[in-house]
Amino acid sequence: MKNKLVIFREICGLYETILKNESINEAIINHSLLILDEFRSKKLFYKYIFKNNRFLAVSIAACVFYNQNDSYFSDVKSECLKTGMISENTITSLLSMLKITGRITIDKSRLDKRKIKFSFTEKGELDTLSLINSVMPALNILFPDIVNSPSLSKNELSLFFKKYYDIFHAGLYLVDLTKGAEIFITKDSGHMIMVSLFMLCQNNEIESKKSKILYISKNCGVSRSHLRNILIEANKLNLLVFDNKSGHIQILDTFNSMFRSYMAYYFSFVIYGLKVS
Repeated sequence: MKNKLVIFREICGLYETILKNESINEAIINHSLLILDEFRSKKLFYKYIFKNNRFLAVSIAACVFYNQNDSYFSDVKSECLKTGMISENTITSLLSMLKITGRITIDKSRLDKRKIKFSFTEKGELDTLSLINSVMPALNILFPDIVNSPSLSKNELSLFFKKYYDIFHAGLYLVDLTKGAEIFITKDSGHMIMVSLFMLCQNNEIESKKSKILYISKNCGVSRSHLRNILIEANKLNLLVFDNKSGHIQILDTFNSMFRSYMAYYFSFVIYGLKVS
């Protein structure tokens, strides 16, 4: 594995390249449209995992599965706890949900009966591919010389997660990298709420939707009170102007700058996984 500093510098280099790219807005809009469609098709599942600690846990589970011949719950737990952001209860409930919904299977180890093995099912692998492939066309816009396919295939998942694992070992987490993003992504559907707010601006629909909290909450599968709490926090950070009484929302340039920075890191993580050293 590469030195942590080398990984950090590579991610930062990708981030700077993306942020300066004239097509960054086009790439973000492309991803936003794809992930909104994908989210609508499995709203309860994505609402649950689009929270920072759960998204980290499921990403680490994928890294463990694709990096080891025998993937154990205990290894996922160990890696998750190292982050300092994921509790044992979160790990247990997440893996239980993945099992109940048919995204993983579990079995006892033949070598050590105390250990529980897990494997991603075809459904689990297809969901993983769908998430990555919501980013692939955007990366093709930004890195046409590197990304020459509109989608990743199932056969490429192992290679992708062998590289992607470096990011966690280097201690790099999206929640730490862009100030302001944490008030969204530490909450249910945080990624989708940012996407929805960004797209309202891009479509020039903010004037018609500005008092319609219900529109955004339905779009993101969350309650109006959940959304209001996030908007109040965003208002305090001067990312937007929100009137709790009227429901009026005015998205500021500071929000769009924060979201572009967040997405530049988001894209950087995925392009890092795709690059073969």
